[in-house]
Amino acid sequence: MRTLNEQWVENGRMYKAVLQESKIINRVIDGNICHGCCHVDNWDDDCLHPSKLCPLDKGLIVKDLGPVNNIGLPLCPFCKGYPELESEENWEGKDIWFVECDECGARTAEYFEAEEAVYAWKRRAM
Repeated sequence: MRTLNEQWVENGRMYKAVLQESKIINRVIDGNICHGCCHVDNWDDDCLHPSKLCPLDKGLIVKDLGPVNNIGLPLCPFCKGYPELESEENWEGKDIWFVECDECGARTAEYFEAEEAVYAWKRRAM
């Protein structure tokens, strides 16, 4: 069951569970039978979820955050370019991680864990 603010990748796009009355929604996949998620058939609004049980808690809808790259990073919020997870060695010989856009060079701060850099990019891209 998806919960509030949970994010996931499906078919090359990132989705986020948000409140139905959220004012920050820019694109939601709508359906007449369920309250809107990536399992709704846009032709006849039938739920295509395999178990026919809605994967969202009540009062939530799905916000489409857009396309992501092969490791789940959303496009650059500035130029819509594809970001990459990068690492390099710092002066102490430890690996540091950051996410950088190939197109415009926007990047996160440097982190000691790759997951922290990915999380920072996802927060920036919302």
